[in-house]
Amino acid sequence: MDGKSKQIWESHLEVHLDEQVGEKSAIDQMVSDAVGIPMARELMEKARSGHLCVRKKAEGAYPLKGDEMWFDGCVGQWGDLLYLQRCWVMESRAVRAFKSLMVDVKPLDMRGGAGLTKEQLRAVKKGLKNSVFCFSGGPGTGKTHAVAELVRLYGRKDVLLTAPTGKAAMQLKAKVGVGKGGTMHRLLGIKSVRDIIWTNARLSAGLIVVDECSMIDIGMWGAFLSAIQKGTRLILVGDPNQLPPIGVGSFYKEICQWISRDRFACLQKCMRSDRAEIVEMAERVKRGIPIKGRPLKEIDINQFADHFRQENFRILSCMRRGPYGVEAINRHMIEVFEKKWQKGEWHIPVIATKTCDEYGVSNGELGKLIKKKGSSGAGDILCFESGEILAACMPEFEIAYALSVHKSQGSEYDHVALIVPPGSEVFGRQVLYTGITRARAFLDLYGENTTLRMCIEKTEETLSGIGKKLRCLWCVDP
Repeated sequence: MDGKSKQIWESHLEVHLDEQVGEKSAIDQMVSDAVGIPMARELMEKARSGHLCVRKKAEGAYPLKGDEMWFDGCVGQWGDLLYLQRCWVMESRAVRAFKSLMVDVKPLDMRGGAGLTKEQLRAVKKGLKNSVFCFSGGPGTGKTHAVAELVRLYGRKDVLLTAPTGKAAMQLKAKVGVGKGGTMHRLLGIKSVRDIIWTNARLSAGLIVVDECSMIDIGMWGAFLSAIQKGTRLILVGDPNQLPPIGVGSFYKEICQWISRDRFACLQKCMRSDRAEIVEMAERVKRGIPIKGRPLKEIDINQFADHFRQENFRILSCMRRGPYGVEAINRHMIEVFEKKWQKGEWHIPVIATKTCDEYGVSNGELGKLIKKKGSSGAGDILCFESGEILAACMPEFEIAYALSVHKSQGSEYDHVALIVPPGSEVFGRQVLYTGITRARAFLDLYGENTTLRMCIEKTEETLSGIGKKLRCLWCVDP
């Protein structure tokens, strides 16, 4: 490949894998032609869907043995798996860093555990014995409560608490109550896509707890795990049944499947009786059993407005665009509240769409916009956990009466209206499971039965070589 072709390839791949903006079929074909490997187009299309590789062979691909961290080519062949160079590098980096952390540590004594169930107690005992421990389970099973007890029994202050979103990181810190906290991006000093690959950050802590692990893509896993010192105890908390990351790779789900059972626990019992019906519906979705919802035509925006006034309520949609997507619903909600707004202040839910270190606001953090009747907007105030900000100073936010199911991860609400428009089936049953489990007590499900059935029937897993590399590196037993 000549220098110009390689520059086109690298430039396109940077945007394609990490920013995922728009459809790029024509550019995919151009790049594929430039590098002389027809399969490159399919690889880039698959990466947009979260796959790290495809199960095919291609002439001209660089032959791989499996232990390379990098190879001099655009496309590599490892057995029957075909990789983009960048995907191979990110996957190899994450797997090797994970392997390096699985060392023997001195088991900690179990002196306490009062208030834990037998299931939670067994999980905490495992966590105290290992350098790396995967702690999974659905909402309401008491993962965070058990983790808080594990941290207490650890007994030292050198604890680091983190998560991929600001909301999740703050919730973890509030519930555990010990240690320093922050988003993974903030702890690593990551401010751009390139920082994920090139960061040389180092994390100093005796115990690190990571929450909402299912949301983390392979690039961030590689950067984060590489920053951890050997001998650090690492607790990975999450629900592998939720939606996969927006980026490539389902690393947490795969390590939960491959790690030895003495390093893994999955809590099954829901601790809250008010969630019984919601948990039952989520279990049906996990098992592929059909569920029913209310027709989309029964959606009542005025009723939604009443719920917002009276309770901790949120609208979730599986789609961003279309008549039942997040953008349309937020417009309707604004119209309804504008008509009802007579005087005083109007508090509008918002979500930050970009990290703003200057004001201590993280991407994905929820807050509110305060408007005053008769105001031109110049005095509008944004309220986040870090304090109040003039809205004009921080343009990177969106109205959040309705959120996408993807952006709702890491949050829970007393009452959820989950909207499943046609087209939602492309996300499979995981989008239903994730949306359903955001509700603590009440759930209103809107969607045609055909769409719900198609969602449940789709169970496609993202393809990678993570498990194969773990076996090759003797990380875990096959």
